[in-house]
Amino acid sequence: MMKRIQYISRYFLPFGLTLLVLLSGCEKRFHNLEEFEHYIKSKDSPYVKTIVKNGIRITVRYMPTEAMMIPHYRRYLRKQKNINRNTTLNKKQLAEILQKEKTVLKKQEEKYNQSLYFILNIAYEDPSKDIIYQKMQRGFGEYSRWLQKLLFHLKDYIYLQTPTMEEIPLDTYHLERTYGLRKDRTLLLMFPAEFSNHSLLSPVNRELTMVIKEFGLGVGRLKFEFELPSMVYVL
Repeated sequence: MMKRIQYISRYFLPFGLTLLVLLSGCEKRFHNLEEFEHYIKSKDSPYVKTIVKNGIRITVRYMPTEAMMIPHYRRYLRKQKNINRNTTLNKKQLAEILQKEKTVLKKQEEKYNQSLYFILNIAYEDPSKDIIYQKMQRGFGEYSRWLQKLLFHLKDYIYLQTPTMEEIPLDTYHLERTYGLRKDRTLLLMFPAEFSNHSLLSPVNRELTMVIKEFGLGVGRLKFEFELPSMVYVL
């Protein structure tokens, strides 16, 4: 029988932030940023779910705070490397500068912790078809309505569920511009981390379901069910 692995989630262990303990068990730790990013973005990651239906591929990827922080981690590591190379500074000065950089990271993390982030990608299985411009075959009016829906109205079609909350609305989203370089489309979805005074993710709940109602893809109502493990990236 396979054991169900449970994790301990920590946020910025080196910085002394509060530890979040998920039941009891083992923790998955990363000390290498590239390995951590690969784990997050791998198609086999538990943070990724894909449904293919009627020639359309829809992929939803959960992006925990640590994943959103990857560019900031990189920036910090570059600064840390440059600061440590500075031979004109004594140990106390080096420590003070690094502490300031850690404080900036902590503030950025607190900002990301206010929301839950997902990346939604929609594409045709046929690589020759563009997910937006394909609508032009039905006329400019159809194309225009489709584009307006993608840009401004997806909040009417996407929501989250938890075992105790039936419908958590999409807070806001952004459609990535491709400038004609790609035929798929990617959207960053943001949901509130708390709803009706309850945290969506907690030590006793790591389950989230994203529901996407039919909004023009011809695939019907879709459900993406996540059981989200936790991990720690140690700088």
